Amino acid sequence: MGFNLLNRAIDFVFAAYYLRVLGPGAAGDYTTAIVLVGWYEIWTNFGLNAWLTRAAAQDLPGANRYFSNSNILRIALAGLSMPVFLGAVFWYQAGTGALGAETVLAVALLAAGMFLSSLSSGLTALFYAYEQAEVPAAVSVGTTLLKVLCGTAALVLGYGFVGLAGVSIIVNAFTLLILAAYARLNFFVPRAEYTPALQRTMIVESFPLMLNHLLATLFFKIDVPLLRTLRGDAEVGRYGTAYKFLDAFNVIPSFFTFALFPLLSRQAQHDRPAMLRTYHFAIKLLTLVALPVAAAAWWLAAPLVGLLGGQAYLPDGALALQLMALSMPFGWINSVTNYLLVAAGQQRALTRCFAVAVLFNLGANLLFIPRYGFLAAAVITIFSELVEGAAFQYFVYRHIAPTPWLRLFGRAGMAAAAMLAGLWVGAQLHVALGLLLAAVVYVGALIALRVFDEWERAQLQAALPPALRVLVKV
Repeated sequence: MGFNLLNRAIDFVFAAYYLRVLGPGAAGDYTTAIVLVGWYEIWTNFGLNAWLTRAAAQDLPGANRYFSNSNILRIALAGLSMPVFLGAVFWYQAGTGALGAETVLAVALLAAGMFLSSLSSGLTALFYAYEQAEVPAAVSVGTTLLKVLCGTAALVLGYGFVGLAGVSIIVNAFTLLILAAYARLNFFVPRAEYTPALQRTMIVESFPLMLNHLLATLFFKIDVPLLRTLRGDAEVGRYGTAYKFLDAFNVIPSFFTFALFPLLSRQAQHDRPAMLRTYHFAIKLLTLVALPVAAAAWWLAAPLVGLLGGQAYLPDGALALQLMALSMPFGWINSVTNYLLVAAGQQRALTRCFAVAVLFNLGANLLFIPRYGFLAAAVITIFSELVEGAAFQYFVYRHIAPTPWLRLFGRAGMAAAAMLAGLWVGAQLHVALGLLLAAVVYVGALIALRVFDEWERAQLQAALPPALRVLVKV
């Protein structure tokens, strides 16, 4: 998580440069290309990342068999479907002209890089199975620096966002080579294993995971193409700038959950009560982190967006960030709940949850974006997380156990209320003073209210650096 937060920081410095070079219009075109290729990449990954992590974590001696067969399927899917995907994009542009020639070229270059990225993501899933998530995260620091170096050169030479798309091929090739070399030295020497029976099992089990991933991504990003179609590329550029912060903050639940997933998978197989206890502790921890992050994002939205994109992205980008920040506590809980249900073998139930959330998101955006634009998209993000969370909890209740919301979050809610009061009082003088006072009040309230029970404090003491363990012992 630390490495990936560092990567986000580097990305933000680079984004502060390229957003100014591109301007809102071209930034919106680049965002559109990334979203389209992101949707296609979900198909070629076919849910294999989660499947490989779960299967290999439960049978490490057989990891090569799962890894090899999943790569064979990735290559076959990409080879068969990429001509169809690119053909559809070219056909749509030829018929409507809605995307623009540069956007189409960027899509083609990003798709080429995506093929290499798909193989890299399989290696990353293998590292998660071995519970060595820090390795691909550390490698990504080098690849991020390479992306910045090559991307800056592309912009200086005048290639615009098309050049940035081409850089993805170089970066993804570098990532693949480094991860493959490390896996060969530390896990096993990969060898081809084609097992038809396993292929059939893998397709049956990973298809709902792919569908869930696709629906989840549509759930998050369907507003981007709708905004572009209904309100124009400049509004997408400003809205996308705010989304960069949401994506950056979501590194925390994303990598926390991925790191937890192998443990949840083993507990689901051998010790369901332990799995449930792990889940409750995880969502409590994430919520306690999400609340101050969301509060800080709300109060600092204007300077953050102004620093990243400049005045051309204000005030719309700041308003979007303020609204989307309110979705974080709900979204972070949903992140863990999603993988809890996957670990428990309830991926087909997840499909229904995501379908409900996507239908709500799509319908609400189509209804309100034409009139209210990015403001509607941001508000709908909050309500969509609530709808998705309610659907998740229905299946947690049916197939696992009810979530004890009051026991988990009663005292945490009181600590958050004290934090917000401190933030408001201090901000009357200066926002920096408000944030400092809120942090002090929040930590004090967590300790005074004894938000963590005895077992949770023991887990934290084992995980925290020695200098911080005294806070948990109080």
